[in-house]
Amino acid sequence: MTRKPSTRGAVTRLLSLPPDRDLPDRWAKGGRVPADEAELSPWERIYRTLLRHLRLDPAQTLDAVLHMRRVAGRNPDPADAARLARLEGHALSAVGRVAEACDAYAAAHAAFRKAGERLEAGKAAIGWVHALALRGEPKRAHAVARGAVGDLRGGPPELRGRLESNVGNAWLFTGKYDLATERYRAALAIFRRSGNAWDAGVCAYNLGIIAMMTARVSIARREFLRAREQFRGAGVQLLESYAETGLAALDIAEGNWDIGVKAVGRLRQRFAKLGDERAVAWLHRELAMLFASVGAPEAAQPESAAALSVFDGLGMESEAAQAAFLHGRLLATTATHQEAMVHLERARLYWKKVGNVWSRRRAELEIARVLLEGGHPERALHHLRGIQRYLDRRDPLGDGALCRGVAAEAHLLAGRPGIAATLAKKAHRAARHHPGRLERPLMAGVAARALGALGRSREAVRWAGRSVQDLETLLMRFGTRRLRILTGGARDRIYAEAVEVVLEHGGPSAAARAVDLVAKARSPNLIEDLLHGDARKLRPETRTAIARLRDECLSEGEAPGGEDTRFRALRGEMARLEVELGEGPLRPPALVRRAWEKRAFRQWKGLLHGRELVIYDRGTSGWRAFVVRSGGRVEHVALPDAEDALRGTWIPLRITLETAAHAPVRRRAEFLDRTLDDCTRSVEQLRSALWTPLSLASRDVVVVPHGDLHSVPVQALPVSNGDGPPCVSRLPHPALLGSRRRKVRPSALLLGGGETGTRKEVREVGTILRRSGFDVTVSGRRDSLGDGSGRLGVLHVAAHGVFHRQGWLFSGLRLADGWLGFEQLHRRRLQDSLLHFTSCESGLAENMPGSDMDGWITAGLGAGARELVLTLWKVDDASSRAFASAFYPAWVGGAPAAEAAALARDAVRAKMPHPFHWGPFAAVSG
Repeated sequence: MTRKPSTRGAVTRLLSLPPDRDLPDRWAKGGRVPADEAELSPWERIYRTLLRHLRLDPAQTLDAVLHMRRVAGRNPDPADAARLARLEGHALSAVGRVAEACDAYAAAHAAFRKAGERLEAGKAAIGWVHALALRGEPKRAHAVARGAVGDLRGGPPELRGRLESNVGNAWLFTGKYDLATERYRAALAIFRRSGNAWDAGVCAYNLGIIAMMTARVSIARREFLRAREQFRGAGVQLLESYAETGLAALDIAEGNWDIGVKAVGRLRQRFAKLGDERAVAWLHRELAMLFASVGAPEAAQPESAAALSVFDGLGMESEAAQAAFLHGRLLATTATHQEAMVHLERARLYWKKVGNVWSRRRAELEIARVLLEGGHPERALHHLRGIQRYLDRRDPLGDGALCRGVAAEAHLLAGRPGIAATLAKKAHRAARHHPGRLERPLMAGVAARALGALGRSREAVRWAGRSVQDLETLLMRFGTRRLRILTGGARDRIYAEAVEVVLEHGGPSAAARAVDLVAKARSPNLIEDLLHGDARKLRPETRTAIARLRDECLSEGEAPGGEDTRFRALRGEMARLEVELGEGPLRPPALVRRAWEKRAFRQWKGLLHGRELVIYDRGTSGWRAFVVRSGGRVEHVALPDAEDALRGTWIPLRITLETAAHAPVRRRAEFLDRTLDDCTRSVEQLRSALWTPLSLASRDVVVVPHGDLHSVPVQALPVSNGDGPPCVSRLPHPALLGSRRRKVRPSALLLGGGETGTRKEVREVGTILRRSGFDVTVSGRRDSLGDGSGRLGVLHVAAHGVFHRQGWLFSGLRLADGWLGFEQLHRRRLQDSLLHFTSCESGLAENMPGSDMDGWITAGLGAGARELVLTLWKVDDASSRAFASAFYPAWVGGAPAAEAAALARDAVRAKMPHPFHWGPFAAVSG
């Protein structure tokens, strides 16, 4: 069988020939002739070649059509001219120049009718209706289609089906989903009767898109499956892949993240292999829309940018405008207002040029949102007036509701809370379609703030609670860790606004209600793991791969900072493993919901056991603390000096401490002596800003830090008043509060890094524990942790360490056989144990949306450790050895880790008064 020549080569050769009357013959003689085209005229062969090439490169096809029109001008043939005009309409439509496409189709339609070729005129009308659909003119499209019915009479029935399908496109592109569904179903019936599997699949696919946009997931899945079977039966691999893309989108939207993302990866490879750049770009755009729909703009932005780049490269203006619109919306959500406005304005101008009013209004809605975010509510309202009436009429449950929500917020900021409350409530009730339904939490929040401004406190608090509940209802659809981390950023604004409303309008129980919300907002993934005893589990091969890569990356130094090819490859592989970890085990929504409820105040307030709890938080007006007294009463304490203390005191102090840590040992003592007074005053200022306002009555306190406070030595701020040092422990979340009783196993594993100072520390700790009856194992190898079988009472690591904020898998403790990492802590050995890491920065934590923090703290708690002792900055050997030597006698004597740590800090301070020595040691326990 003769292979058809490459259309790209054939079209390139066509464009290289001069546009004279002999061009078709010269072109026909210069290439291979497919067997099924041997009897065709050169003009017909050119037409078919360009028609095939249209899918591959519409911009080059358009150039070739215009080239051939010059040839037709020299050798006029009405039929050839009409066909070229129709093909020109196809190409113009494909590159997004739909106004010109409509003119080309109209000319072709008239020419065919004039020549008496009514069927060909009907075919031209099919393309014309599609161009009108892209233009956003459904009524005119309907009129053209009605006139074309007679032209198609007597032709193949699928032509009538395509006409109906294109009218469906016109209604779909303007948000009239019911009318679009009606047309697609009519077309689908025609195609099924005529046995046209290809077009039947397209209709089923479009019905699936409508069902997905209107949140009818089961119907969407049924239609996508039907489309896939139709395409498979027709042998159309590309369109079959489109249907599978829809199914992958549904999996992601329903929370089946693992299945959906793996399917997307396979589809990308398939589209690239098929050479369909448009499909690759479309996949980027769909994934961006999915990430955006679940409140993960940071994950969506790279996808929308990639889609925009490909569509721009292909010259597809219509698709590029949609990608620019989406990219602009995403940039606006991350406060990149100027760049967002550029992309949104580009989309608006394109849709204005082609006359697509519906799409233009949607772009204008997003522009109004950017104006609002930029602090211009009156300008936004002026912009919204015409938009709101139009979108209310066209799509009251989707974009219309969204528009009312934006208008409500603008009225609220402009000082009209009554109008804002009415609009926000209506928007919330109406929002049922994508994307309106996804913004219902924000709408409820606007209603809460507006009602509060009107003095309707009870209603305001109820709507604040509704905003949080709406958000959690959306996010609980996702059963895996990674997607909830990606969507975690969407929680911040909702919870922050709800807390502010509750504090202002919640009455006598305001503080308790607020702390309940704060607790629910924090660390959902971590708490879910720990409360259900199922921390991240790694396959042995994954654990081995991470350890190997860390050893390679850190072998040349402490920080993986190179940009050579080897390092980039290693870093890329580590990133892949981090994604695998992030995906985590699939969890049913019921389990996620129970974990969320476990974070509620009523669930953990009975676990205080005489302790006081301090939850630090940062609100819209600055830092504050929620102090839960030993009896369960909650107080809201403003910390007006905290921001200045963190910026003006903690940052210089931290720089001083880091400078001391990196100074040569022989110069460090001199530097510390010189900075002692300044650093001591800095600690006192931090105490005045962060601790003194709390007026704590108990000496046994649990602190839950937040944000920047994760790195601040809060546990070292209180001072002894003669009754002994206050016992302060840190905890990632109050739901991890536990019983005060502990049972210590008399077995210990001491790991040392091999340096002189760490060997001394290990020997001294071993001596103390052996005297107390412990069975002590000393080693310098990380394998010792995995080789043993019994549970440990103590794991003490004295080794050089590295904490990397940008890539947590690169953090490790250096031992003789490599770097001990987070993932190597085993629950089977560390359940209920004490973990004591006097390595550098072991107590630091990385803030993460949706989980709040990640580091040795969460790794140790996840491995089942009951108590941890960690450090917040790089410590020297002398101070860590002095601390350990004072800590263990108190701890084995029955003191909790926090109390033993407080006694040890005082002991170190008596010998070495600089905060560098005694400040970094923190105990973590519930």
